[in-house]
Amino acid sequence: MKLQFEWDHDRTSDARDRVLDRAVRLGGAEIVRWLAQLAMTDPSSGARAASALGRIADPRAADQLLRLARSDASPLVRAQAAHALGASGRPAHAAALAGLVEDSAQPLRVREACAFALARIGDAEVVPALGRALDAAATMEDAPEGESLRVAIVEALGHIGSESAREFLRRHGARALGEAERTAVEQALRSR
Repeated sequence: MKLQFEWDHDRTSDARDRVLDRAVRLGGAEIVRWLAQLAMTDPSSGARAASALGRIADPRAADQLLRLARSDASPLVRAQAAHALGASGRPAHAAALAGLVEDSAQPLRVREACAFALARIGDAEVVPALGRALDAAATMEDAPEGESLRVAIVEALGHIGSESAREFLRRHGARALGEAERTAVEQALRSR
């Protein structure tokens, strides 16, 4: 691949940024695989490669992004793949993303990124899964990460905006919530 050659032969920061920008514009499954590999193996540029992965907005890459989000790659790479799915994915990908949000064994970063991706996809079919995830996350009251996950789910439900999403938001809003979470619920209920 030409980008790999350019990456290997010009190691300056500016040149590598240009290669990553071109990779984002090209998109596609092969680019996703290459960026994920860079992100996981290049200690000096891995974070930049992961960030580039998260900026891909190519429907042709969506299936590969979903495989990556569900893989055993690092949480950063998986979260960036999920983030990109928000721009690249279709409702067909939503159920798998909702499953990741709901799975308490998944890293928090991945679960939050999947919730934000679902907000962008906007498929009302995943509202029951998001509602279950919100209810389960409500038991994480004492942990700061519980609140950040709940806020991500609340934002996703608010963006989807269906009546069933609004019902989950109203029910969650009746709980004893911190100020930030209460504000998120109120904003989500005002959206749409």
